[in-house]
Amino acid sequence: MKNNILKKIKVINIPFQDNLILVNEINNNTIYEINTNKIQNIFINFFNKEISCFSVTQKDNIEKAKQDLNISSTDILINRNKALMLAKKINVNYLLYNSIYEKYKKLYVQLQIILVNSKEIFLEDNILIGKLEN
Repeated sequence: MKNNILKKIKVINIPFQDNLILVNEINNNTIYEINTNKIQNIFINFFNKEISCFSVTQKDNIEKAKQDLNISSTDILINRNKALMLAKKINVNYLLYNSIYEKYKKLYVQLQIILVNSKEIFLEDNILIGKLEN
């Protein structure tokens, strides 16, 4: 995961300053019970430690913005437009929008980095996270 994402970020020339990113909670589009919090924390740690051009917004900022927008604190923002609205409220530049899906007995995370103001998908990748037994 690390090398693939780092290469893509270098190619698209993200400016290395003031790039706040909101890491959205992961949408599980499978029938399987998956610890999405653990995967989300892996992404947060990855962006905090490995990709120096981004700063991950803090959870307390997210909760405050949810409260200001009358969004339930338990809402995991599956709706992309709602996630973008929250990102604008927090005043971040990018949204990391993730979902888990199954294809051919394999589990993937679809990762999208979205430029908040234009809603442009800036970077997209599908990351294999596991294989299902027959």
